Amino acid sequence: MDIVTHGMMGVVIAAPFMADYPEASIAFMMGSVAPDLDAMSRIAGRRRFLKFHQTYSHAFPVIAAIAAAAYVVSAALGFPGLHVALGLALGMCFHSVLDFSNTYGITLLAPFSNRRFCREWVFFIDLPVIAVTVGALYVLYSELARAKMPGLELSYGYMAFLVAYWMVRIVLRRRAGRLAPEGTASLLPTTFVPWKFIGARPLDGEVHLFDLSAVHGRLSRESLQKIHDGPYATILEAIPEYQAMRALSPLYQVVRVQKDEQNVTLTCRDLRTRNFDTRFGELLVTLGSGGTVQAVELNV
Repeated sequence: MDIVTHGMMGVVIAAPFMADYPEASIAFMMGSVAPDLDAMSRIAGRRRFLKFHQTYSHAFPVIAAIAAAAYVVSAALGFPGLHVALGLALGMCFHSVLDFSNTYGITLLAPFSNRRFCREWVFFIDLPVIAVTVGALYVLYSELARAKMPGLELSYGYMAFLVAYWMVRIVLRRRAGRLAPEGTASLLPTTFVPWKFIGARPLDGEVHLFDLSAVHGRLSRESLQKIHDGPYATILEAIPEYQAMRALSPLYQVVRVQKDEQNVTLTCRDLRTRNFDTRFGELLVTLGSGGTVQAVELNV
């Protein structure tokens, strides 16, 4: 999920526990957004961002180490160390589990393994989740405006909704996998419609793009995207940005080749993600004479 949604979800779950467990509640709220602070690696450049985002800060071994450090520091400062450590660890694990259910994957076992795990159950921006979360925040605000702490039923009810919703999404994703055309390599959930998936199926020199309904299995918005990686494979292997994106998605391809008298410009993008038709993840590689790389521009 995006960091704003993570933050809102953490507040809805933890706020009702503030009266009895203030330190643990605050730690849980902080933990629910803390893993995405790795986005600060973008200050060091796009390559660092691609290398570190959704890696160490999302991994269970690292979370355990952070919780242990939080216990020692908070206890030394006179706070209930166990409450702080547990709240922070649960918040961070909650964040990682949500991201595990998304699309690009996270390195759950870093630093012991760099393998990324994901399940493609829910897109990282999900309208039903956001709508219910905003509604729960409104109830929370209304209670606090009346100088009244919200009851635990708000938190428990919200968590029950999340469990039920994710179970429905898992069932829909599995059904979509059974209904998809043979050879489909990716089925990503959409933002607005829970039973609609965006599919991609590699063919010979092309990728079959389509939308799929998990209700009746009908395909829509079908198209064929020609790919142009072959002649430029050796050059692309030497470009770190391309290799980083390719590691995130096996369907990161050269989708357009533009030539003029002096240069060749390659446009690369992930053919799996088409939810918003943005340029996020798009890579432009400009080649000069003899195939020398003149410029590399990555939109992240």
